[in-house]
Amino acid sequence: MSNFEPTNEQLKTRSSETAEALLTMQPGETLMGKFKIVDLLGVGGMGSVYRVDHLYLGRQFALKCLNKQQANDVSWRRFQNEAKAASKLDHPNLIKVHEFDLMPDGRPFILMDLVQGKTLSDLTKDIGSLPVSRALDIMIQVAFAVQYAHDQGIVHRDLKPTNIMVIPPAAEGEKETIKLVDFGIAKLTGIDEFNQQTLTKTGEIFGSPLYMSPEQCTGTLVDHRSDIYSIGCVFYELLTGAPPFIGENALSTMMKHQGEKPLSLKEASLGTTFPQALEQILAKLLEKDPNKRYQNCNALVIDLIPLTQDGGNENLLARLNPLTAIPPRQGQTTQFLPRETTKSKFDTQKKTLVLSILVTAIAFFAAGYATCFFTLPKKETIQDTSDSDNPLQGQPGGKKLSVAPGSFYERRGNDDFFHFPAELETLGILYFNPKGKAEAKLSVRIPPNSLVALEAAPYLLTHPDIFDGFRPQDISLLDFGNSDAAKTDSFKKLGRFTGLRALNVAKTSITAGDMQYLQPLKSLLCLVIGYNLHLKSKDLLTLKILPNLRILDVSDMFDVSDILNEVAALPNLRQLVLGHCRLHDKDLKTIAKSKSIKILSLVSNTEITDEGLKYLKDMDQLQWLALSGTSITAKSLDTLLAIRDLNRVEMMATNCTKDEMQKIERELKRAKPNLKFDKKETAPQNTKLTMPEFPWVGPGLHTHLNEVKVNGEIEKKFDLNSPQL
Repeated sequence: MSNFEPTNEQLKTRSSETAEALLTMQPGETLMGKFKIVDLLGVGGMGSVYRVDHLYLGRQFALKCLNKQQANDVSWRRFQNEAKAASKLDHPNLIKVHEFDLMPDGRPFILMDLVQGKTLSDLTKDIGSLPVSRALDIMIQVAFAVQYAHDQGIVHRDLKPTNIMVIPPAAEGEKETIKLVDFGIAKLTGIDEFNQQTLTKTGEIFGSPLYMSPEQCTGTLVDHRSDIYSIGCVFYELLTGAPPFIGENALSTMMKHQGEKPLSLKEASLGTTFPQALEQILAKLLEKDPNKRYQNCNALVIDLIPLTQDGGNENLLARLNPLTAIPPRQGQTTQFLPRETTKSKFDTQKKTLVLSILVTAIAFFAAGYATCFFTLPKKETIQDTSDSDNPLQGQPGGKKLSVAPGSFYERRGNDDFFHFPAELETLGILYFNPKGKAEAKLSVRIPPNSLVALEAAPYLLTHPDIFDGFRPQDISLLDFGNSDAAKTDSFKKLGRFTGLRALNVAKTSITAGDMQYLQPLKSLLCLVIGYNLHLKSKDLLTLKILPNLRILDVSDMFDVSDILNEVAALPNLRQLVLGHCRLHDKDLKTIAKSKSIKILSLVSNTEITDEGLKYLKDMDQLQWLALSGTSITAKSLDTLLAIRDLNRVEMMATNCTKDEMQKIERELKRAKPNLKFDKKETAPQNTKLTMPEFPWVGPGLHTHLNEVKVNGEIEKKFDLNSPQL
């Protein structure tokens, strides 16, 4: 390997070229007699990356080289930094560098492993925020890779989703792998003082503003803890769909990093409930003071791994907050341990966990796997119930359970009850309309004349035969949303609930093949089915119940054109939620054909502009319009004024300035005195408008809800960006 320092002659030659000249190589071209160019993989701000055949080794590699001729050698220095940094690293979650040298024309190049996958940025653009379990798997790998780099004296300084590659599993049963790339502005601590002084004397600030640490934003010296802050920014985006701070420009964003406190995951996602321990982990990652953050990535991994296991949130909370008692279940008592006992207990737990990580890491390196995953023993969730008089019949050890059909309902005098066998774990949360809620366990009194909703617990979803204990008319709303436990066996049970009026299967594993199990739901009025990777909008067209729907939420569904083309043929559809569906202006022309939609959510569709919004002018019946996260500006004021019945507008995070937003609000209220203008997600539900046949006022009707308040209490928060109606 060469140090590829540019000679004076090379610098002189480069200075004679145009600064913006792009040097490209053509497929089939042979380089230095050993690399044959296959194709151009991509062009970045500093270099181009080619797929090449190594003629001697018979393998394909990625070859990265500078793409601009510059008399200034800053780019050369940065490129050299990347080569130096990457060549020191040999880790399954890092791209391995095999060679770096100078090409005949004087440009430096790096030869590295070729990986097939997509960046984390592209992944989140395709599917939005990730389920907690998947985000944890990814970030644990990132933490291992970054810790390894830190151990080699290297600080990345530009950790962001575009620099994290996600590699699909090589075989069935394996996990996806991440690869950390681009050490172009890495700081090599202790061995790279000359380069760092040379580069920082230019007054440049290194990094990407959305993911930079506060100390990085000020241009002061940074250490490995700056990378830990950036990990927090990336992790935050995976879970909520957006980085913790987004300003109007780069400077504004950097100021936010320095002076603003990030919203909690719960607030930022406008609906999703996260493990409390995860909230605390993110808060610690994003501390302004480096001394208050995790001091190394190993400590972060120690806190992340328990969240991948059953009961991990409670166990980790106890370790993070040893003096905070977890509320006991009914019939249990809480035991407070002395401080010394508590410290000893959790020190032991920490040592045990560290040992677990060490053993796993050793196995991981010995086997040569490309990633680290941890499997700890899971608690047995099914108990032996041999009492033949009990309506629950089954066997221990995870075998199939059976429940006597309709056996949960009981009539006692003038009161109605659900009686759940004591052998069962909690089945979820029961919500009653107009008020009330209860844990679905043991005996639960049903308030008179109440509609009943069930938010299914993972235990129920993984033991779906327990659904048989309900009668067909017992449940009006079923909420499976945001649960990895909802599988085909769960969906098969839907058909028995012939009285079901609303179904939430957002963020589950529902597939096109599962649509058949929704066909019997002829009373269904509301279907929330967004954020499902294995489903396309054309799959919904097989539903014979589609024309009956009053509310349809297909948020984050890839390519909704098929369902949009049918909108005009759905005369009963009152509310359509299209959050993060990658809509374009032309799609609004199709939506505008509907004469029934009264509530329309277009949130987080950044390609929607003022021109597209004009198509909605003739939707006289439209009353509520959600536009947060679109690219509209103050030019859309005339369009909003033209929509005859519009009485509610929700706008935040658009291309409007603060002054423009105030102008829009002022002019709308002048023309429509009763109009409500929301700058944040605070709208109440309004099922009287959308489906008066089912006047539900509690949670469960949306993927993208803000907090739903029932009797002044927050019952549940859902995902992000959709109106609460």
